[in-house]
Amino acid sequence: MAIPVVRLVKSLRYALKDMQGIKYSDYELVESINQAASLLYGRLSERYVYAAQKKAVLNIPSTGYAPLPNDFVRIHQIVGDDGELIPTTKLPAVEGTYRIINDTIYATPAMYSLEYYYVPNRVRDLGDNLDVPLSMEAYIQQISLAMFGNNPALAEQIVQQCSQTLAVRELSHFTDAGPVQVLGGKI
Repeated sequence: MAIPVVRLVKSLRYALKDMQGIKYSDYELVESINQAASLLYGRLSERYVYAAQKKAVLNIPSTGYAPLPNDFVRIHQIVGDDGELIPTTKLPAVEGTYRIINDTIYATPAMYSLEYYYVPNRVRDLGDNLDVPLSMEAYIQQISLAMFGNNPALAEQIVQQCSQTLAVRELSHFTDAGPVQVLGGKI
């Protein structure tokens, strides 16, 4: 689910004590939201946090290449239609491999499942929705305020806190490995 930009702007105006919109324009606040989302999701993808992942289906035509999604930052994995992970290689792509150059993927013509890290597309006005989960709203607001206040150190600190919180949540996603086995030695 996405967050309405108008709601984020209202929250920022409240925090900045500018509910009437006299001190700051909508454009300034929307730009701080874009900067916050870009910073947060860029760092989440650097740290391989699952919350910054998306999935897409890629259809590589007979030309052997196709554009990547507009919000693509880095690859997590590509799975072929047979369910096998596809390894990378140098060009030219050989059967069963892929290569990413700029915003294009080169691979054997087929359908692939792409899991990738993304940065939300920029929002332009109050009618847009920011493509982030609702659980990220408070972080986006705090980072926006730090960016708006020209405090990049505070913004990075909030990003770090968010990354750690989300990474800890991911630990609960592991499947149950069954009973613990002790192999040799004493506990």
